[in-house]
Amino acid sequence: MTRDIATREIFQVCLEGMGVGGENQVYLDLTGRNDWNGVLMEQKINYFYPSASLSWVASETFKLPEVINLLKFRVANADVGNGLLRQRSVDTYSFDASDWGSAKTVNIIKNLVDKDIKPMHSVTTEAGFDLALFNNRVHFDFTYFVKKQKDQIDYIPTVPGTGYDGILTNIGDVRNRGIEMGLGITPIKNKDFSWDISASFTKYKAVITRLSDKFAPNGYVFADYGRNEKVKIAVGEEIGNMYEGNPVLKVKTGKYAGMYLLDGSGGEFQNSGDERDRNKLGNFNPDFILGINTTFRYKQFALNLVGSLRYGGEYVSVNQKYMESDGMTSTTLGSGPNNPWWSGGRDAQHGGHPWPTEGSSAYDAINNNNKRCTRLNVSIRFFSWTICFLMTDVFTLR
Repeated sequence: MTRDIATREIFQVCLEGMGVGGENQVYLDLTGRNDWNGVLMEQKINYFYPSASLSWVASETFKLPEVINLLKFRVANADVGNGLLRQRSVDTYSFDASDWGSAKTVNIIKNLVDKDIKPMHSVTTEAGFDLALFNNRVHFDFTYFVKKQKDQIDYIPTVPGTGYDGILTNIGDVRNRGIEMGLGITPIKNKDFSWDISASFTKYKAVITRLSDKFAPNGYVFADYGRNEKVKIAVGEEIGNMYEGNPVLKVKTGKYAGMYLLDGSGGEFQNSGDERDRNKLGNFNPDFILGINTTFRYKQFALNLVGSLRYGGEYVSVNQKYMESDGMTSTTLGSGPNNPWWSGGRDAQHGGHPWPTEGSSAYDAINNNNKRCTRLNVSIRFFSWTICFLMTDVFTLR
C-alpha cells in the first residue's frame, strides 16, 4: 500500500444496522455509516450518514373488510454522503512538449481544492402507504418525498494571475419535492396462465434553496446549455429553466419599457449585454412521467412489454430555428401571433404587396424574385454537371 499511496485513495467504512419488529405490526430499521476519504492523514475528511424507517401494518392491528389484504403506512429518512472523488491537492508539474524559445516549459495542475470543503449529502424524507385488495389482485402505493442535496460540489473560477483555473468547493443546496404513485392489477390468473398490468406516475419539482456568494457574487449565474440557450442558477430558481443565449436590447424605463429597441439606421434588433433582457424560453423537465408494464405468463414462458411517457417540458429545435431565420416555414409568410413585431406579408395572399410578376421590371434582380433556384451538383470521375430547377411558387415547409 505504501508503494502506490500517492495514486489511490483510502476508504474506511463502519456500517451498523438495527431492526425492531412488534407483533408483525410495527417495524423500525436504523442504520449508520461513516466514511473516511483521503490519501494523506492531513487530507482526510470523514462524513457520517444515518437512515431510519418506520412502518405500521394497519391491517394486522385492525380487523378490516375481507377485500383488504394489506394496508401499511410508512415513513423514512435516509442520508447518503458523497466525498471527493479525487485527491485534495496535487502540487506537481508536468513538462510541456513545446518549448518557449530555448527554455523548457512546465505546467502545473490548474485546479485547486478548498481546504474547508465539506462532503455532499443527499437527504431524502418520504411518507406513504401500500394497499392490496381482492386476494392481492390489485395493488396501489403512494409516496410523497422531499429530497435535499446539501453542499453540492463544483468549481469556482479564480483570478488568472493565481496560475489556477478554478477551485473545487461547495456551491449550494437543491430541494426536490414530488409524488410517486403505482397501480398494479392481475386481471387473469389461473394454473397455467396469468396477466399482470402495472403503471407508475411521477411528478416532481426541483428548486435551488442556497447558493454560495463566492460562486454567484451577484446572486445568480447563467450557465451555457445547448447552442444558444442558458440556464439560470439562482436561489428560488427552478432546475431546468432555459433562457435566451443572445438577448435582444429592450427599453428600460418610460412608457415603452419592455419593448425592443431597434437600431436607428437599419431598424434591426440589437443584441443586449444586460442579463435582465434575457427572456425565459421554458423548462425542459416534464410535467409528469408515466410508466406502463405488462407481463403475460404461460407455464414457464413469459412475455414482458414496457412503455414510458414523459409528458410536457419545452425544448429548443435547432432545425426549426434555422428554418425560421431562412424563411422556410409558413410562420414567416405573414404577420400574426407568431410575428407580432411587424405587419404585412411576403405576398398579397398573406397581407403584403403584390409580388412582382416575371418580366414586369426592367431589372433582372426584381424579376428573379419569383424564382427559386436549387442547384444539384453531380460529379462522376472527371466530369461535373449542374442542374438548375426553377420554381415559380415560394417554397415553404409546413
